[in-house]
Amino acid sequence: MRTKKYLFYFLLLFLLFKPLWLFNNQSLGNFGNDDLSYWLHASSLLYDFDLDYINDYPLQPDVFNPQTNAPNHPPGSSILSLPFVFLFNFFDSDTIDRMNPTGSYAYAGYFASNLSFIIISFYLLKKIIFYKNVNKNYDLILFLSFIGTLVHYVATRFMMSHSAEFLLCTALLYIFETQKNPYKPNSIFYISTLYFLLSITRPSTFIYSLCLLGIYLFKFKFDKKNIKFILLYISFYSYLHYSISMKLYESSNFFFNYSSVLDKQNFSDEITFQFILSNFPKLPNLFLSFSMGVIWVCPVIIFGIVSVLISKKFIKQLGILSKSFLLIYFIGAFSVLIAWQGRDVAFGQRLLLGLVPFCTIRACELQNISKNIKYYIYPSIVSTYLGYLYFYSSDVLTLRKGKTLWNTVVGYTGEDYFIYLFQNLLNPENILSILSRNIATVNLFHFIKFENIIVYFEGFEFIPNDKIFALSELAKIYYETSTGYLVTINLLIILFCHFFVKIITVENNE
Repeated sequence: MRTKKYLFYFLLLFLLFKPLWLFNNQSLGNFGNDDLSYWLHASSLLYDFDLDYINDYPLQPDVFNPQTNAPNHPPGSSILSLPFVFLFNFFDSDTIDRMNPTGSYAYAGYFASNLSFIIISFYLLKKIIFYKNVNKNYDLILFLSFIGTLVHYVATRFMMSHSAEFLLCTALLYIFETQKNPYKPNSIFYISTLYFLLSITRPSTFIYSLCLLGIYLFKFKFDKKNIKFILLYISFYSYLHYSISMKLYESSNFFFNYSSVLDKQNFSDEITFQFILSNFPKLPNLFLSFSMGVIWVCPVIIFGIVSVLISKKFIKQLGILSKSFLLIYFIGAFSVLIAWQGRDVAFGQRLLLGLVPFCTIRACELQNISKNIKYYIYPSIVSTYLGYLYFYSSDVLTLRKGKTLWNTVVGYTGEDYFIYLFQNLLNPENILSILSRNIATVNLFHFIKFENIIVYFEGFEFIPNDKIFALSELAKIYYETSTGYLVTINLLIILFCHFFVKIITVENNE
């Protein structure tokens, strides 16, 4: 039974890996691309041992900081990934093109770092679950947490900062949930370090995650002699944050630099407290809409919120002040989403990923108090899994120009995505597209020239010629990929699937 469960989860995970960006530079190698921005931070540290970008690549005043040429995105995830990038770089024979790292081992190292962040995160989540003794059907909740939005930033757009963000939020939660007194000197050091790293990784997540200090206030046993440690760490990390931000952006705070990104999209002036407050009535649409609504792309958040509302055990231990912080915590997260107004240009609701670790634990608590909750979890897993499995499989099952959940028109959105999904579940063209993007197909086309098997594809009348041509172009890239590099990628994916499945299926906390 355990073997069947292991193989079942392993296969499900393996099918979700669509690592086209590991082999194809078309999406990555554009100035202004978020993914490239994070890579350029890592490459500067790797090759120059600094954060000076003036001579690294042509000046890009329209997309990067005009004074320093530094990418607008914070460097935290790149710094955390550096040990992996540095280690893998030893296998590169030549210095790689910074604008085109695709196919290099250093690039594979960045991929490995994000896989490692997720493995550590879910190991810590499991530790919390068993510590709190809320491990009933915990594998379902952990699997749902991974496949809801997060998977996209592991299996495809791994250069983004969300895996690192998820790790930092999980590590903070681990301390708050498992330490009887997080106010001890060691805990103070770990908490302050994690918050600092989060502040230079995802500034918006850092701000609302500070509320965790208030939510878990009931666990803190204050001792005057520890005040000096708090002041010391706050002073040191504040100065370090200020120094890095000034170095990169000539700004006192990463969040202020983030505002410059909004300015370039001509809507920062609109983002006021009144604007955010007036948009809160639109939140039901955010939760329920077929256009990447939370219920479809990150349902664990809904389970977590429901648990908070009905779980007397968790709420009972919170005082009035902690309950207030809990409310602000959720309001803060959704305020970020309201401010961004659907300009995510990605799968799911990535701006809510900072909530997922907290909601995962609360969802596990819900399973312990509700016998029927699994009947809601199963369909959520199916719809969420299919939602990402079919992503990129056709013109309507991808991001395209349309209306967001906030009725704003943008160049890339998932308008009515899940309506199109249910309409195309059995479409042969979509199914073939899914298979063609999987890592297994990459392996196939690496060892077998597409020209030798094209006759089989042409025999399927339902496949348009343009689709066959697009597949042939990808097949050429896969065929020319270094065998050593391909083996490395396969090994990383297999190891990730193995360890992840072990975490969610082995019923102990060791």
